[in-house]
Amino acid sequence: NEDLDLTPEQREEFDRIFEDHRRQTMVLRRDIQPQQQTLTDSLRARIDRLLSPDQMRRFRAFRQSYRQDQFRGPPRGRPGGPPGRFGE
Repeated sequence: NEDLDLTPEQREEFDRIFEDHRRQTMVLRRDIQPQQQTLTDSLRARIDRLLSPDQMRRFRAFRQSYRQDQFRGPPRGRPGGPPGRFGE
């Protein structure tokens, strides 16, 4: 990152560290995906048995709205949102 004034060697190591982390995270996600899918399927089945068709429709609408808001997030630099450069 230019704000850190990294030397070429530091930049190379910095990039290597983050690439290694990314690879490890991908392996972890791949390893837990089957268990996560099983849990999700179980959750859906339990909710399906609990809610009426009308409640299920409203629940799905609520969940869709929540997902859209989650990806949108608060404006940059506002409380709860990502700060500017290094907390500025």
